[in-house]
Amino acid sequence: MEKEEVDKWINWLIQGLLLSLCLSLAMYIFGERKSEYLLYDDVAILFLPSIVELIISSWLIIRRSKAPSFICCAIFTLISELLIYMLSDIYRNDSYYSSDYKAVFYYSSLKYLVPLVTIAWMAIKYKQPGIVALFNKDKTQHKAHRAISFMEAQSILRLLILLQRTSSKSIESEEVNAIIQAYRGELGINYDELEYHIRHDRQFSTEEILHAIKPHFESLRKDFKTHRLSAKCQRIVEISECKEASEIFRQIFPLNSETQELSSEVREAPLKLIALIAGASPTSAFSDVTTSIMQKYAEKLNFTREQVSEILTNDMQREPQEVLESINSNLRALSQRFKLNNFKTDCQRIADISSEPIAHAIIQQAFRNI
Repeated sequence: MEKEEVDKWINWLIQGLLLSLCLSLAMYIFGERKSEYLLYDDVAILFLPSIVELIISSWLIIRRSKAPSFICCAIFTLISELLIYMLSDIYRNDSYYSSDYKAVFYYSSLKYLVPLVTIAWMAIKYKQPGIVALFNKDKTQHKAHRAISFMEAQSILRLLILLQRTSSKSIESEEVNAIIQAYRGELGINYDELEYHIRHDRQFSTEEILHAIKPHFESLRKDFKTHRLSAKCQRIVEISECKEASEIFRQIFPLNSETQELSSEVREAPLKLIALIAGASPTSAFSDVTTSIMQKYAEKLNFTREQVSEILTNDMQREPQEVLESINSNLRALSQRFKLNNFKTDCQRIADISSEPIAHAIIQQAFRNI
């Protein structure tokens, strides 16, 4: 166990002991002190002051640790009160003058109450990030992509942590830590949740973590939300200089990793063809369908929006026939690695929107001999 982890558990132990001693003091103050026990003429006198004391003291400690969570305080208070109830002797006074419930708490029971309350506090602190995450599901959304679900956000963070821990270079890298902290903030995940994921994933193998997060990346890819993330992950792989990190990246971003090996001219060809077909008519040029298809292939071919804009701007200075010849040769090279049936269908959708014969002619010329 690392020194930092040991120090954390020691702090929790000290906090738990302080809380249990404060609880014992509150019970002693409000009880009628006898030689061997504390007597409470009303059960409420036993429970109400201790409830107030526990909530206030635990809340102050949790706030001090920069992780406010009333839910954790409430759970700890409930556990402590149940312990008091189990260790107390509660009976009904059926005398002529009273029918109230009274309680007796023996001093000898403190040897059970103090350690049990301390253990309860340490357990709550250990599980606190998970409890906070559970009750903050609806609040956890990616600021840039608000459609990202809680599980998708968690999967992104778990992937970044998984890539980082493959090498000591990436673990010690300030740039990698900055990437993780930036995504932590964007995803709305607090420091305690980040710590929870780091500690939680240490219990599982790389294969088990990948099996858990892969389905969420499939849904993210459908919404074209992984381009920026794949670029950041690629950067972590480069820093780690580790074969395992490269393999993890390939499993999550298979198409990105394969297209990365192709020349820029080959990767640019589909985007150039889409722009050329869409330019046949203002209807297709400004269509949402065209924009969606362009985003789709920019994502698959690992291009940023700025790079796409630069590619299309450069082509505007060239003759259309020259661009078409370049597209045709590069599409042939691309077709040797990937099937282009879906891409051709998408191009035809744009041509149908344009309603211009030249758009279909461009498709025929671009896909000749493919």
